Amino acid sequence: MERVILLINSKINFIVWGIPVIILMLGVGIYFTFRTSFFQFRGIKRIFKATIGSCFGKKSKVKSDKKGFSPLQAFFTSLAATVGTGSVTGVAAALATGGAGAIFWMWVSAFFGMMTAFAENVIGGIFRKKMPNGEYRGGAMYYMEKGLNAKWMARFFAFCCVLASFGMGNMTQSNSIATALSEYKIPPFIVGLLVTIVLVIIIAGGSNRLGKVTERTIPFIAGFYIIGCLVIIAINNNQIIPCFQKIFSEAFCVKSAVGGGIGTVIATGFKRGIFSNEAGLGTTCAVHGSSQVDKPVNQGMWAVFEVFVDTIVICTLSALVVLVTKTDYATGGSEVIVNAFQKSFHSFGGVFVALSIIFFAFGTLIGWSFIGEQAWKYIFPKTKYLYKILFSLSAFLGAVTSLELVWGLSDTFNGLMIIPNLTAVILLRKVVLKEFKREKL
Repeated sequence: MERVILLINSKINFIVWGIPVIILMLGVGIYFTFRTSFFQFRGIKRIFKATIGSCFGKKSKVKSDKKGFSPLQAFFTSLAATVGTGSVTGVAAALATGGAGAIFWMWVSAFFGMMTAFAENVIGGIFRKKMPNGEYRGGAMYYMEKGLNAKWMARFFAFCCVLASFGMGNMTQSNSIATALSEYKIPPFIVGLLVTIVLVIIIAGGSNRLGKVTERTIPFIAGFYIIGCLVIIAINNNQIIPCFQKIFSEAFCVKSAVGGGIGTVIATGFKRGIFSNEAGLGTTCAVHGSSQVDKPVNQGMWAVFEVFVDTIVICTLSALVVLVTKTDYATGGSEVIVNAFQKSFHSFGGVFVALSIIFFAFGTLIGWSFIGEQAWKYIFPKTKYLYKILFSLSAFLGAVTSLELVWGLSDTFNGLMIIPNLTAVILLRKVVLKEFKREKL
């Protein structure tokens, strides 16, 4: 029976994540790119000033009180949700399917995805809901309801988001942690128990505690992996230029892809970029829309920076580590990354990759716990702790069970969020452009 369900689900995913949907996602990004005169490129200085630049100085604007996220905390919480194991093992899968040329198209996807993320988070900030206690609730469901008066669409989106949070944002991540630690003979039951306990401690404290945790840990988690990648690239620095030559040449080479020519190269790169940074899914709006930012365009710029860090920086470094070490990536699994690191770090390479996967997976758990909770509260506003209990139990279940079906269903619910979200973004495009023009960007 499970095999039948998997077969049906794979066919559904073929449609949900098919070429028309990818074209739609890219089309929205291209539209806002041209309508804003390539702001993600032209406005680099403004973007960095409004994001990282705002963290420094006496008049720093990223401080928070006890009523919710600061803009910086929102950024790190959202980054935690997007920079998952896909930024490590997912890149190896992209190389296996589309060759080195897929990385170029991943960059293209991210470039246009920056403006999709900008647009959805600007309207997310405009239509967010302020609660009686002073906190904000955000998410795509709020601009569907308040901006389009389409409550049915908002509920459908929120429903898919909740299910995706239990699957892709939870069970698959705890399973990745258990798999990584199984190499060191640690039983999945123990892993699941520890992950659940730590998760409960963090999410029980609400957005204030969660924001503080991500603000203090995500820079370390990302920095740990980035530094490791940079060390390997530096060791193999004579291969850097040949690697970039390979990426650019195979991006346009008809025979470069393993499974079907240049079409496979382009599709693989686009999909990997979209899967990685989630631009267009509407999920990060739940986090950015909950921040205490005065101007929605500023949080939109944090979203642009998030896509840059996730795809242009971390995913690119993952790919370069494989390419500069000349590691065989035909299998496309986590062993590709492990082998690449072991060529420079020897036995420590496996430990380094295991730690990276654990850190990234747990960061995704934390980030998605907030995203899913916002969607849950939209559907069931009177339930206070039920979602947190179910989310914590799911983390334990994910660590101790096989998740082939969960992976497939998670892909489905992730994909089902795209159509309503991008439909809303397109219909509210004038709101985005009006705000953009008003801020003289």
